[in-house]
Amino acid sequence: MDFSSSLADTDVWMKASNWADGKHYYKYLLVYDDDIIIIIEVAEMVLKHMKESYGYYLEDVGEPESYLSADIGQQKGVFGYTCLISPVSYVNKAITNVEERFGSLKIMFEQSTNDTPSPTTCHP
Repeated sequence: MDFSSSLADTDVWMKASNWADGKHYYKYLLVYDDDIIIIIEVAEMVLKHMKESYGYYLEDVGEPESYLSADIGQQKGVFGYTCLISPVSYVNKAITNVEERFGSLKIMFEQSTNDTPSPTTCHP
C-alpha cells in the first residue's frame, strides 16, 4: 500500500496522492491496536487490500463516530470536507470517572479557598 509512518506519531500512516482533478492531498490511516480510521477518497480499496493481502477481518466498517473516545464527524467547507474531532465525550467520561471516585467536582471547587491554581504572587 506504500504508506509511510509519520515521524511525529507512529500510529499515523500517510501517502501522497492526487485527486482526479490533479490537486495534491494525503491519504491517511490512523491505527491504534485494532482500531483503524481510513481517510481516503475511496476507502473500499484499502479495506479490500487489507483483507486479501493480510487476511484482516474488519467489523463495524462505516463512517466513524468516535476514535480513542473522541467524537468524529465531518463538515463541508470552502475546500471540501473537513474532519472534525471533538473531546466532548472523552471529557464527560473523565469527569464522570473522577466524580464517581472523589465526589462532585462542583462541591470540590466551591470549597477551594484559592481563586487561581497558583498564588497570584507566583511569577516564574
